[in-house]
Amino acid sequence: MTDVTAALSVALNNDLQELRAISQNLANVSTNGYKREVTYVTAFQRVLDETALDQSVAGGGRIEGTAPELGVVRDMQQGAFKYSGNAFELALQGGGFLSVDTAEGTRYTRKGEMKIDEQGRLALVSGQPVLGEGGEIFLRNSPFTIGSDGIVTQDGVALDRLSLSAFRDARLLNYQGEGLYAAPAGGAVSPEPFTGKVMQGFVETSNVKSADEMIRLVEITRHFETSHKVMSGYDGMLDKAINVLGDL
Repeated sequence: MTDVTAALSVALNNDLQELRAISQNLANVSTNGYKREVTYVTAFQRVLDETALDQSVAGGGRIEGTAPELGVVRDMQQGAFKYSGNAFELALQGGGFLSVDTAEGTRYTRKGEMKIDEQGRLALVSGQPVLGEGGEIFLRNSPFTIGSDGIVTQDGVALDRLSLSAFRDARLLNYQGEGLYAAPAGGAVSPEPFTGKVMQGFVETSNVKSADEMIRLVEITRHFETSHKVMSGYDGMLDKAINVLGDL
């Protein structure tokens, strides 16, 4: 594979990766608490645009490097809040996370849609028990409140405070699906005290902006089509050159 075809192949693969991320975002535009996927394509493409000509000249018309494969991170920007009035729904104002218990250990989430499970524990609607500072939180079948400081109160008794954490760079958390995140191994990202506000009766909506995603979708689709045409033309040129050399 020549340098040109290698560069075009990477560009096409990168476009496919971003198209997948955009499709995922658009599919979750109405999913409460969803954080949009972001690829590195914009930064990589800017670097390529700024250096491609210099590389081509220095290499005698050859492109000496190609963009690395894309990674995906989550845009952890806070979504808008929507009032629901439901005591089993809460939102976190600020860069914080609830702690929940799973079979794989503690996981973190901004998903605030909860229920009381069969064992009487406060849990996410997806089943994971919500953790307090003292462990699992057990509730009776009667009204309860969660204060802005995370203290859970029922029948006038403070039962526990929600286990809330923040992270210096939440983008480094590993997404596990269903709105759950895991801290990476090795202690590279450690939980810190949450200094925001708990809002019972509210939900955090998706931070996807459909108009922005649609604009990006058009841009990437056009870039993919252009790259594909260039590759097809280059392959045709090589094929013609090989046939001409074969006739000599």
